[in-house]
Amino acid sequence: MPIRDLAGDAVRSVIRAYHGSPHDFDNFDYDKLQNGLLGPGLYASDYEPWVEEAYRRGGRIYELEIDASPSELLPENVTRISARAGSEESSLRKLIAEAMIAGGGDASLMKPAELLDTIINTDAVKRIEAARASGILPDDPAARQTALSGLRAQSRQSARDAAMRSGVVGLHADWPYSPRAGETVPMKIYSVFDPGRVRILRKYGLLPATFAAEGLLNQPQQAESTAPAF
Repeated sequence: MPIRDLAGDAVRSVIRAYHGSPHDFDNFDYDKLQNGLLGPGLYASDYEPWVEEAYRRGGRIYELEIDASPSELLPENVTRISARAGSEESSLRKLIAEAMIAGGGDASLMKPAELLDTIINTDAVKRIEAARASGILPDDPAARQTALSGLRAQSRQSARDAAMRSGVVGLHADWPYSPRAGETVPMKIYSVFDPGRVRILRKYGLLPATFAAEGLLNQPQQAESTAPAF
């Protein structure tokens, strides 16, 4: 939706969306994000009822303003063959180049999330091999797992950086929601890579209920979100 000035003229476009979490926080910690279905970003939906249903049992809903126009978020299923000419095609081609530089081989027909996975996995292997070669990985199993998790987090950051260098603010996908048998409500899911683009407008808690969409949720850590959890 457009943001307007005092004269009523449109000055910029924003996306209004909703994020759900069992945690209470005032800022998103992108360092703790996992890699979801649309890459390593902050996940949100434009359909508040779905988010509320998923977090009825004591979760919190965050109403967000994403400082971006819908055209700045690449469609999840787009490839170089199907990309529209213009900025979308240009951003996708740059992201493909980033994946190929990372070691993805022929990435020209990959979807954006696959390109990001390629960057993450290639980068993670390089970091882990370097850590092993230098002997800095701890022998203690728990400490070793913590160190490996830290290296993978750095790889997710590398993928987000590659996306933003390519001009990709995030990804979006159409997601069918069925609140009742025989009924389907179209909604959108967003994954935003740049934390500077997201502002929390308000947050509110929900009363406990007997049902939650647990099959759709991954467990977040602190301020972290994974797809398709909101």
